[in-house]
Amino acid sequence: MVLPEDIGAPLAMIADYSNAKSAATLAEAIGILMHQHAAHVDQFLTAGVSPARALLLARAPQMREVYTTTFSRLAVEHHIWIAAGSIPLAEVSLGDAHDVFNLAFLFAPDGHLAGLIPKVNLIELERTAGLDLTPGELREVNPLPTPLGVLGLLRLALLTGRFPR
Repeated sequence: MVLPEDIGAPLAMIADYSNAKSAATLAEAIGILMHQHAAHVDQFLTAGVSPARALLLARAPQMREVYTTTFSRLAVEHHIWIAAGSIPLAEVSLGDAHDVFNLAFLFAPDGHLAGLIPKVNLIELERTAGLDLTPGELREVNPLPTPLGVLGLLRLALLTGRFPR
C-alpha cells in the first residue's frame, strides 16, 4: 500500500485540532500551536531555530509515536508492505538535533521499519519561508530490498522536473 506524501504533517495538531482549525493561514495555525506548547517550543526557539521548526521539534515525539505505531499496526493487521507517505520529523541519524526532514517510512508486514528516506528536493512550503525543513542528501536515497524485489520510494518533487539533478 502506498500513501500520499505529507500524510503525517497534521499530527503536529494532535490533541489540538479544535484550537488550530480556525486558523486562516499556516502561519496563524503555527502561532496557535506554539502558544499551546510554549514550554516545549521555547527551548528550541532559544537554540535559534525558526518558529515552524521549533513547533515540529517540540511535537516530534508524539507525532513519531502515533505515526509509527499506526502504520506498523496496520502492516501487521493486513499482512502488507506500507509506504506510509511522509511526515516532518527530526532524525538524528541524518543531521543534527535541530534538523527536521520530510521523511518517508516503509513498514514490513511484520510491522518493523524497513526503510526511511528523506526528501531531497523541497517545495516552497517546506523551505525556510514555510515549515523550514532540512533537505535530505541524495546519497541517503537508497533502494530498499524486500522479498518482493528492490523498492524505491521516489518523492513527488523528484518526479515533477522542477529540480534538475
